[in-house]
Amino acid sequence: ALLPKADSVIAVVGESDVAWHRILLPKAPPARLRAALAGTLEEALLDDAESTHLALAPGAVAGQSTWVAAINRSWLRGELAELERHRVFVDRVVPAAWPDSPPCGHFSAAHGVASVDDSSAHQDVVLTWSHVDGVAVLRLQGGLARSLLPTELPIDARWTATPDVATAAERWLAAPVAVVSAGERAWQATRTLWNLRQFDLAARHRCTRAARDAWRRFLTPGW
Repeated sequence: ALLPKADSVIAVVGESDVAWHRILLPKAPPARLRAALAGTLEEALLDDAESTHLALAPGAVAGQSTWVAAINRSWLRGELAELERHRVFVDRVVPAAWPDSPPCGHFSAAHGVASVDDSSAHQDVVLTWSHVDGVAVLRLQGGLARSLLPTELPIDARWTATPDVATAAERWLAAPVAVVSAGERAWQATRTLWNLRQFDLAARHRCTRAARDAWRRFLTPGW
């Protein structure tokens, strides 16, 4: 009920809710492509293939290397169904971060809690590192996050942080970061060409959108 009225709704999925796999896209007809993807990724998926929703990168071409996003199917379907129950129809579902170039490092609070005044505040900060080879989400605590980054930081890398952890992020990185709110970052994510509403979710989406558009036309002054 608190959501503003909008002509288009885009849902943004958190970084840690999506797994990324790079594969050679199998050559299969559209009706069998989902099954072909599941067969290709069967050994790589953490969950059963039938309980995992898969989505292809924009512009994916059969026979060529491409990225596939994997997300818990029942969770995503449930979230969309709850929104639709309240007549909020999601046009697209996009990831908050995806494999891309130039690389991007974003710092945010772990579970929404961080203390920039504590000398050990970095242990409550999470780094999302997205680049051409994938996306990783790691706490700054310990040395794993540090070892993840190149010895020399890429000069074209973009560094951002939410306001509550910006000071801790700059101290850990030893470099300045651009401060962006969670809302601003979500808005930036909506500009991606990615859309996780594919296969069975896309089919249902088309039906709900047609019904929604018909209802809106019915409510116009012309009717």
